[in-house]
Amino acid sequence: MELEQAKEALHEGYQPYLHAKKKIDGFSGRIEFFNALVQFYNDPIQAEAKGPAFVEGVRRASKYLNGLNP
Repeated sequence: MELEQAKEALHEGYQPYLHAKKKIDGFSGRIEFFNALVQFYNDPIQAEAKGPAFVEGVRRASKYLNGLNP
């Protein structure tokens, strides 16, 4: 799983990887990234372009990440 690999590889950088609210080295945290994806795919045109299974996967990933403790 990506998060397990990230935790092992990033050590002290893992929490910012998950929770960063601003860009660090060009990347925001995974939670912010998936929250932004959910907002993007709330647009019916964008959602239709990817399909319901993809959009639901993005929503499930976002919900999971938001459920992790900081």
